[in-house]
Amino acid sequence: PSLRVKERVNFFLEKYAIDPGETIGICYRGNDKAKETNQPSYEEYRERIEKALEQNPGCKLLIQTDEREFLDYVTSLYPESIFIQEIPVIRKNYEFQVGWTIENGERTNFAIDYMTIAQILSKCKKLILNSGNVAMWICLYRGNAEGVNQYLNPIKHFYHIDYKYYFESEDKWF
Repeated sequence: PSLRVKERVNFFLEKYAIDPGETIGICYRGNDKAKETNQPSYEEYRERIEKALEQNPGCKLLIQTDEREFLDYVTSLYPESIFIQEIPVIRKNYEFQVGWTIENGERTNFAIDYMTIAQILSKCKKLILNSGNVAMWICLYRGNAEGVNQYLNPIKHFYHIDYKYYFESEDKWF
């Protein structure tokens, strides 16, 4: 990551008092992501969060999402959750993405903050993710899949004939 991303990582860790070693990272990419892949329900995320908290008592939750309803749902259940306020969220909309709300002059800063949250989440003790580019960057920065719980349930028409070859399992969480 660039020096600007590293500086933002330190800024956010200090501002929000985040100790990644004692944090469960939650990443839910919503909105138009539903066009590319099936999404887990909020309840499925809650079940995964509950299990992670049982196995890791004392850990805090760090939430990254672009979907206001998901953020409201999780923070209503876990009010002590951390959400980096500098990352924008929008109301659920399958035809829209949060990046489209960013002014042209602010898009570089938006990208830096997204890479920053990916860096921070990658260092978390445990992760609960769905599929997408942000989840991919988090895992790449992490360097392994230890402690990662990821929902993968692709839309069949995206994969045509190869779908069955790659996704024969009935399991959705890996």
